[in-house]
Amino acid sequence: MLQIYNYATYTFMLTTFLCAVIRYFHVCRPFALYADYFYPSRVEITLMFLYSSVLQLPYFIYFNSPWSTVYAAVIFMLTFSTFFTLMVSRYFINKPNQAQRIGLALTAILPCLPFFIDGLFGGQFLFCHQNLVIYSSLVLGLITTGAFAYSLYRLLKKMRDFALDNFSSEEDFPYKFANIVIGFSGAIIIGVWCNWVVESQTAIATLHIGLSAMAVIYLLIILHPQQPSSYQCVYPKDMTIYFSDKEETKGSFDMKKLARTIHKKIYEDKMYLDPHLSLVQLAAEVGYGRTITSKVCNEFYGGFYKLVNDARLAYANQLQHTHPEYTQDTIARECGFSNRNSFLRVKKRINDSISNITDKQ
Repeated sequence: MLQIYNYATYTFMLTTFLCAVIRYFHVCRPFALYADYFYPSRVEITLMFLYSSVLQLPYFIYFNSPWSTVYAAVIFMLTFSTFFTLMVSRYFINKPNQAQRIGLALTAILPCLPFFIDGLFGGQFLFCHQNLVIYSSLVLGLITTGAFAYSLYRLLKKMRDFALDNFSSEEDFPYKFANIVIGFSGAIIIGVWCNWVVESQTAIATLHIGLSAMAVIYLLIILHPQQPSSYQCVYPKDMTIYFSDKEETKGSFDMKKLARTIHKKIYEDKMYLDPHLSLVQLAAEVGYGRTITSKVCNEFYGGFYKLVNDARLAYANQLQHTHPEYTQDTIARECGFSNRNSFLRVKKRINDSISNITDKQ
């Protein structure tokens, strides 16, 4: 049985090390030019994989020592919630600056270093002061888990605002990947706390095997960019509109003129007919950065989502009268909606006043 436990630790160390190497060096060619955008948490994820692997070394070497289970429980507790907080903030929420990223990383690394060094040299401190280590890790664990829970709260709060500000169709809202991150992170944090409470070699081995499998699955998911697909549809020459806001720093500009240009692009050029139209694509068309384009849409039209879908619903109202034989599904697709359900959701969301369209089967 002890040999099985040791194999579980070895499997975890090898798996996370390989995941770290692959995550850092693998960047899909079409997205390499803007790797910081398409892979915003690449460095943080690499560090988490690598750090998780290296920190298990004392447990692997001194597997039968009386302090080994305490060491493993404490290391897991102090590491994952902090790294998850950093990754969620880096990918989904307001991007932390370099100093904040370093500070968060050090928050995950520094508390573990004394235990790691002591463990490499026999774990004398861990053996003599197990209670102190356990209760100290409990306090730090509660703090870091609280920070992680708060970051998830901010993520859920901002997901809807971000989606409405950047997409014209709910089908394009980037919920799937966010839900995967929340699910994976939450499951791991629960497992880490269960391991801390139980504090046994069986629990640690189970956690090692589970984390190894989750690391591989998570790596396979994130190897391809998980930023919204509509951003990826913009050609590289146009992506500079998203990444470069140099025109926004040159001083004042005519917001009303830009608002008229945006209105023309949406209504007269009928950009709203694209069911996957995004703010980035509109910004590329009007020649301004995403931030300015979003600001004008919010100030003049109630937001990008409302602007585009107002145009779609106006066209739907027109089609209702000119083609009374059309079904709801036909009208929805003719107006730029992905499907009938999307059409009905939009009507409900923005409280449009057009009359109900009878669905003809």
